[in-house]
Amino acid sequence: MSKVAGFLSPLVADETSAEEYLVGFRWPAGVLCPKCGATDPSVRSQDPPLKWRCRSCRRDFTATTDTAMHRSKIGLAEWLAAVWSWDTRPPVLACELGISAPTSRRIAAALEMTEQPPGEGRLAVLLTQHHDLTEAMRARLPATLQPEDNPIADLTSGQRTVMAVLRNRPRGAEAEKIASAAGLTVEHTTSCLEALSSRGYARCEEASVAWGYGSLTVPLWSLDLNDECILALAFLPRRPDPVDRSLPEQVPPEFWWLFWSGSHAGDLRLPEDAFQVACTLLDGPDRVAREWALRCLPVESLQRCRGMRGYDIDPLASAIDAAILERSIA
Repeated sequence: MSKVAGFLSPLVADETSAEEYLVGFRWPAGVLCPKCGATDPSVRSQDPPLKWRCRSCRRDFTATTDTAMHRSKIGLAEWLAAVWSWDTRPPVLACELGISAPTSRRIAAALEMTEQPPGEGRLAVLLTQHHDLTEAMRARLPATLQPEDNPIADLTSGQRTVMAVLRNRPRGAEAEKIASAAGLTVEHTTSCLEALSSRGYARCEEASVAWGYGSLTVPLWSLDLNDECILALAFLPRRPDPVDRSLPEQVPPEFWWLFWSGSHAGDLRLPEDAFQVACTLLDGPDRVAREWALRCLPVESLQRCRGMRGYDIDPLASAIDAAILERSIA
């Protein structure tokens, strides 16, 4: 068993592995056309998602056609993670899978309607009772929300901005960093955070974070992902974080613990030691550190890593390629 997005699921490392597992589970005796049941379809595409065309009815289909997962907004690896999860509450799915509130509610409803415990029994129902599940989900989900039902209509512009910044920081952040990302003063940001807290949308907790080669206890603000907050997020437009293109002079102290051998992380200087820093952070266990490296380290160091063994395997290779392309265009 491997851990995918925080859940226990079959051994799937990426979308290709997840698709191979699903194809074998749905059609153990060979691929069948979902419409007419004919065997031996022709392969239309070998790139994920695999596509076939039935030689009898000429219908194109994939491994998820006519299932509850058809045309889903999340990948198969995340679907399998959710199928094997014991906690299918929408806030948990939204947080662990990194999906929107409406999507998490639909997935949670689909899993609940199977009336099966986590595992292959639940997956089998998702694959075979698509239409029944769809109708049941429509009956359970609330009617279309009207503009007057908007729970954040009375929030100020600053409060909405702060809430949008928090959505991009599931691990929480200090008020000063939230203010910087929001483009507000610390005093204004603190006032907005307190207002969101009184509404039940945000909370502040003392947390121990990695700092240098030790730890530091700091107050971190984060979203309180209860049902009311999830509903509010559905009305909150996406707000991309401003991109800082300036090159830092050293590795942020919260990532120093990743440099467990060799040079002291505090002694490393950028851009002189950028390649060493890239090798450590890109292949390390901290996803936040990896994102920082992709966004902040010189493109040349990323390109040099990309040509090395171990960095040419997805999903890391695709992430590096995407970062190089985005920053080259910018």
